[in-house]
Amino acid sequence: MEGLRFFRWPLLLLLGCSQTPTPQPDAGADAGTGCAVTNMQSWPEADALFQNDPAWIGSDAAYSVDLGAARVLWLFGDTFIAKDASRSRSNAWFIRNSVAIQAGYDPSSATATFAWQTGSSGASSFFPESGANWFWPLGGIRLPTRLVLFLLEEEATTTGLGFQAVSTKVVFITNADADPSSWVVTDGNLPTFSFPIAFGAAVASDGTFVYAFGDEEPGDHSVYVARFDAATLDSGDASQVSFWTNGAWAPPTSSPPDVIFPSSSSLDNPPTELSVQARADGGWLAVHSVGYGATSIAVRTAPAPQGLWSGPCVAFTPPESGMPNVLVYAAKGHPELTGAPFIATYATNSTDLSTLVSDMSLYFPRFVTGN
Repeated sequence: MEGLRFFRWPLLLLLGCSQTPTPQPDAGADAGTGCAVTNMQSWPEADALFQNDPAWIGSDAAYSVDLGAARVLWLFGDTFIAKDASRSRSNAWFIRNSVAIQAGYDPSSATATFAWQTGSSGASSFFPESGANWFWPLGGIRLPTRLVLFLLEEEATTTGLGFQAVSTKVVFITNADADPSSWVVTDGNLPTFSFPIAFGAAVASDGTFVYAFGDEEPGDHSVYVARFDAATLDSGDASQVSFWTNGAWAPPTSSPPDVIFPSSSSLDNPPTELSVQARADGGWLAVHSVGYGATSIAVRTAPAPQGLWSGPCVAFTPPESGMPNVLVYAAKGHPELTGAPFIATYATNSTDLSTLVSDMSLYFPRFVTGN
């Protein structure tokens, strides 16, 4: 199976740990009591959105971007593409990223059309590799004239976990209403930064500014926030960026910006993926996995993107967290979706590659709802 020699470790890096999964406290029936999101529960009717394609047979990440006109872009990381009608992961291509377009905002009744590149050697990543390096999608946003997406570039190494994040790339797509196979993807020329950061791990807007959240990667995943003027970004200029530093918005310096998520330990920090969204009451809501491996879904609130953010409040513990050798990660909210007041997804995986290949109940994004 092509590419699987790199498969397990990239997922562990996203979780920020390479140790045996550490179970988190079971939130039980009272999960979410006192949290900004309550009554969270699994939504199997929506899970089918990702499980019925004849070729797309599993992935993680699951970022979403509202494209307008009842179309939602989904961005996935490492992906299995079946080679034949058996839909077997043991006979599949393994690619670094893929996308899908959801038609309709309610995932329990919508349809999804998946996309990747196809060449003479079979399926390949939708966002092509750069030499030996590859890209995992992060967050994005649709602006009036263009779709803006953040991609995390990874390189293979001979030490540590065998690879590391090396940079973040911004790309622009000005024909996002077309089929993804026709998209023209251009580099947004995001500046480089002297501090390590997975930039764009969550992207949100208040209409005037676009906020890009990132965490220290490599590092302990401390969370920072930057902002772009929305009109300038929509003109195709990603070079004008400010970070929340020393309590004010300022151009990037050689020092890391302010850490905006309070934590009592590194396990409180999100992995490389999270979501941030504006709330109807004028505040902001963040969603992320907490812990490692057998994780829970936590939410945080703040009056502004830069904070002050609350600590993580456990709102839901996925049932898979109680299963042996199962990894649960990549929780994030999807405010553009309908069908429930609050909708989120999470990813599942296994520490055992043979289980991952054979168990088709794993490695599809799972939906949860709440109030």
